[in-house]
Amino acid sequence: MLKYFMIIKLKSVFVKYLMNAKYKQFIKQSWHATAPMLVILFFDFAMSMTDVLVARLLGKETQAAVGLANQSYYMVAFVIYALTVGTIATISRVHGSDEREKKLPRAILTAITIASGCALVITLLSVLISPFIIEHFGVADEVRRKAVNLVHIYCCGIFFQLMVQHFNGILRACQLVHTSMAAMIAAGIINITLNIVFVFYTPIGEAGIALSTAVAWLFAFFITGWQMLKLMKWRFIKLSRDFSREIASKIARISWPSAIVSCNWQISGILIFAIVGMLPENSTETMAALTAGLRIEAVIFMPAFAFNMANAVLVGHLLGENKPDDAFTMGLLTTIVGVFCITVITLAVIMGATPLANLLAAKGTNGEVDGLVLQEITKYLRIVMISEPFVAAHLMFGGALMGAGDTRALMYYHLISLWVFRIPIAYIFGIVLGYGAVGIWWAMNFTFFCQAILAGRRYLSRRWLSNY
Repeated sequence: MLKYFMIIKLKSVFVKYLMNAKYKQFIKQSWHATAPMLVILFFDFAMSMTDVLVARLLGKETQAAVGLANQSYYMVAFVIYALTVGTIATISRVHGSDEREKKLPRAILTAITIASGCALVITLLSVLISPFIIEHFGVADEVRRKAVNLVHIYCCGIFFQLMVQHFNGILRACQLVHTSMAAMIAAGIINITLNIVFVFYTPIGEAGIALSTAVAWLFAFFITGWQMLKLMKWRFIKLSRDFSREIASKIARISWPSAIVSCNWQISGILIFAIVGMLPENSTETMAALTAGLRIEAVIFMPAFAFNMANAVLVGHLLGENKPDDAFTMGLLTTIVGVFCITVITLAVIMGATPLANLLAAKGTNGEVDGLVLQEITKYLRIVMISEPFVAAHLMFGGALMGAGDTRALMYYHLISLWVFRIPIAYIFGIVLGYGAVGIWWAMNFTFFCQAILAGRRYLSRRWLSNY
């Protein structure tokens, strides 16, 4: 009886939200902010997926090398992601305030100046550190050699990639997401085309996988960079005069916890690959499966991150307009709608795990799909997909908290989930107790369960509203 009462109660609350004109308007705004970001993320995903699909045709060693190369050079890219979080939170409020015309060009100039300096340092570190990281991985020599060659080329485009990501954040905060969308569509088409041309129709071969990505990001950099110049009113602005220490301080205060989160997340990703490399059997096949599985997960992450970014911008704007109650409601409704969408997609992926695995499984020397890789991808999907609704809830609550500048609490939650649960449990269950890949995948799931619960608890407490 109690069960039916709870179902009826939840249904009545849901109908109440849908019938309320104000809440319907919030849901509409949320969708309008999310839809263009879905397109952006789709083409971003298409670029990385093309790399995996092309690598699949060249063998499991190349497929594993692509995943390893991406993990290693992204390890030092966390600073730009963190700066983008701080920039979106800061510029969203400036854009939503009454002093937009006066403060916005200075805020954008300040954000870009900081990001450019960081991107240059990150590019240099990537060139120096990434090959060293790969050389000390416990992977097959062939995989290591291919990964080192690829990472050198990927690093040629990392400055442009990082700046495009930052420019896209500024465009979202300024409600110019369609410019960002156009740039990513163009970059995606260029990457897919060049990947095929370079790898299969030129002597460049497998190196073309990384080269096509670098060229695509360079093109997107010019499109988004031109829009940045217009937003800054570059003919009337001077760096020495208009750089704002106040804005820089706000960005830094919001960004540093996100930097720690991103750094630890990248390190944990590298360690997961390292733990997979320690498996006594089929480590190369499992690593290729992990690379492919992460790309399939990216399909689900697309709408999840789209709702995450929409939440950050919408909550930031409402707080800039001094409407904290509306900001809370907007963030909650966006999360509810987003988790529902992700759950539907997740069920579809679980039911289609085998066909999806067959699509991405690397081919063996005989030209047939590698059976072990196919088996490991299917296993990965059926286990890890269970946690995807929790991943979505964490990302969407986290987006709202980041839009409010409440990044410190998220930092603590990430550190606990990664270093108390994710890595120790993955090593213990995967290697020490001998459960292999299954133990590693369940450790990853448990991490997402913890993150969702902690982020949701923080959001619903409303304590973050006192910080804005």
